[in-house]
Parts: sequence; structure tokens; C-alpha cells
Amino acid sequence: MNKAIFLDRDGTLIYDWGYLRDWRKIKFYRSVIPALKILEQSGFRLIIITNQSGLARGLLTVNQLHQIHRRLIQLLRNKGVKISAIYYCPHHPEENCRCRKPKTLLYQKARRRFQLDFSRSYVIGEKVSDIQAGKNIGAKTGLVLTGQGRKERKILLAQGIKPDLVAGNLLSVAKWIIGKNKALYF
Repeated sequence: MNKAIFLDRDGTLIYDWGYLRDWRKIKFYRSVIPALKILEQSGFRLIIITNQSGLARGLLTVNQLHQIHRRLIQLLRNKGVKISAIYYCPHHPEENCRCRKPKTLLYQKARRRFQLDFSRSYVIGEKVSDIQAGKNIGAKTGLVLTGQGRKERKILLAQGIKPDLVAGNLLSVAKWIIGKNKALYF
């Protein structure tokens, strides 16, 4: 069985512009490329799982979303990073679908496709839904304080949900995962 790093997109890998519609606005956080390289070199598949309710809200088209994802993959490939797959939920939060994080349908699809062992995998994001999804599949979880991470951390504390680690950025999480950084906090 393989291991994976499941990554949120907006606020974790790239700046969250609120319903990104144009691939030209993709901007990575400074720590993302080195972090992804470390994780990939450590034998993890890199898989993005993202809620994209902008589709259901009519704020972007499927074609626009696919352009964004193609460009995101290309930009990372140009930096020497391979994304194995991107899975997205196109539904409105009120639709109560099975694919919207923190539900696990998209993770289960990735598990079947790549023969993944969730117990050896991590879910990393900056929202409560990322941490809950990770717990729901039995993976380790990492909250990054980029994007809405600082605000979401307070919600996690209030709800009594504890990620396995909390860090300022993805590079700190990557170093913790591979055992090079022990000083993370909650």
C-alpha cells in the first residue's frame, strides 16, 4: 500500500482569493515548493482535494476550473513537483453531497485508484473540514496557519478537535512529517 499527502488547495498551497476564476492569479505560498519536494522525495504521493462550491454558485465554469488545475499542475511540474491527482467537490455546502470535505468520497476514490494506506497518509489544510476529513479516514492531520488557518484553529479548539500538528506553513509540516522538526504546537 502507498502513502499520500492529501492537500487542500486554496489557503494551503496557493493564496485564497475567494473563488479563484483565473489561472493567472495562482500564487503559491513561499514554503510550498520546497515542502512538496521534501514530501515527494520521501515517497509520498501528492494529491489535492478541494471543495469548489464556486461551480454550484455559478461563479466559475468547469472549463475555468480545469484550466486552473492544468496550470497549477504545470507550474508545479516546472518546479520539479508531481501532483498525482486533483479531486474536487463542485457542490454547494447545502447540497449535503458525499464528496464535500469533511466527507470522504473523494479520499476513497483516491485510495482505490492509488492503493493508498490511510494510516500512513496525512491530510493537510487550513480549515476545520480538512482536519475532520483526515480524522474521518484515519489519517494523520496537519493544520497550516496560512490562509484562514489562524481563524480556523480557534474553531478547532472550541470544538475540541486536535490536529496531529499545527504549523505556520507547509514547509514546517513537511519537516515534521519526515522527522526533522519536533517543535510544533497546538
